[in-house]
Amino acid sequence: MGTVYLAEDLKLRGKRWAIKETQHVLHDYQRFIDEAEMLIRLHHRHLPGIVDYFPPCEDGYSYLVMDYIEGETLAARFTRLGQRVEVTEALAIAKQLCELFHYLHDELPVPMIYRDLKPSNIMMDSQDQVRLIDFGIARHYKTGGNLDTVQVGTIGFAAPEQFEHKQTDRRTDLYSLGAVLYFLLSGGKYPYSSNIPLSEINEDVSPDLSDIVGKLLMTDPARRYSNAREVRKELERVSATLLQDDSLTAATRSFLGPVVIAVCGTGPGTGSTHTAVLVAHFLARKRRNVALVEANGSGDFSRIECTYEGVKGPILDRPTFNLRGVRYAKADDGLDMIAFLSGPYDFIVLDLGSYMKTEWFGEFLRAAVQIVVSTGAEWKRTDILSFFEAYPELEPAHCSLFMPVASKTMIRDLRSLLPEYRVIALPVHSDPFCHQQDTAVILEEWLGLAKRRKKKSGAAAFKWFRAF
Repeated sequence: MGTVYLAEDLKLRGKRWAIKETQHVLHDYQRFIDEAEMLIRLHHRHLPGIVDYFPPCEDGYSYLVMDYIEGETLAARFTRLGQRVEVTEALAIAKQLCELFHYLHDELPVPMIYRDLKPSNIMMDSQDQVRLIDFGIARHYKTGGNLDTVQVGTIGFAAPEQFEHKQTDRRTDLYSLGAVLYFLLSGGKYPYSSNIPLSEINEDVSPDLSDIVGKLLMTDPARRYSNAREVRKELERVSATLLQDDSLTAATRSFLGPVVIAVCGTGPGTGSTHTAVLVAHFLARKRRNVALVEANGSGDFSRIECTYEGVKGPILDRPTFNLRGVRYAKADDGLDMIAFLSGPYDFIVLDLGSYMKTEWFGEFLRAAVQIVVSTGAEWKRTDILSFFEAYPELEPAHCSLFMPVASKTMIRDLRSLLPEYRVIALPVHSDPFCHQQDTAVILEEWLGLAKRRKKKSGAAAFKWFRAF
């Protein structure tokens, strides 16, 4: 254990480091030095870079200087999201950890066993990339050894052999991987205390995935998977099955080209751009190829690009840019929609801004999916009703009304006044570029991605999306 500080580099302006301070007893000094030397030699994209260390001083304090990872631990994220993680997200995390364990177990001159995998030791950065931290009890594997010198680990995630005076090996880390998956997908239960198959706890978990986790958690190491590459291959198979079953994929394949989602507001300042960005990045996190087109003259995309690139000067002179997996196309009189429609995109999201100020409204009417955005202000209700009265040709099967931060009374009234249309209440979502669990659940249900949690969320609820 220790304390981690955020430090600013006085020579490299703007560079920040994480510095871990640990106090040791005298006989522990050499162990720290050995650990630091070991970590400096490790180089992998799922590990923080260790750049320097200071051995224990006369008072026993040591310091480890490493890359600062801007993000949060998986434990903190799990708590923030109400102890709920989507299956696809859990699979993505597990596959990254398998990649890292393959490096540690099979690509180093001497295999390294981590021995302390748990959510609080897994950092998630802003791109949902894993970084494994705290190698305090990692050890090199000794062929032919019968037991570890010290039995250590975290109850709930450590393998049985860590508490039975037996030697740990690759399969020890794989057990912990299974325990983490079980914890995430069971709502925070530990496998040793629950002993119930995952698919019986979480109906979103397929029998295949439940069996994989069950094999990882076998008490006898000989009955577990033998290496991380084998586990990753099995997880990839489950991921492929999820994508094949995904109604979003089926709908996409029914088109000769990308699905066009057009977003417009019933007036200025209703949140059209915010909603378009939110939807585009939600789809990108579902591993879809997404383009977001600025079909208005606001210039917001240029300002987004400058903010993202850290540019304070003039607007960057390029028509498109990539941000977190979404291809942004700035407003341009010469923008060729045909080129986008023939491009490698699953979805094209059009941000029209206010419908009263755009020349692109014809594209809105032609779009496969139409989103009308308005505010929850009571005095804006007439704007909403006027919009739908002005365009009776809109088909309710394809068109939805999104209401960010609207009261329950407002939503209930609009659903009564517009019974044929889907009226979607969006929660407060201040950063549309990032994942937020309550918003993701709503968008999944809107797009028909929810995994048949209840009968009432079946065919009738999502018929609008499958209709085209």
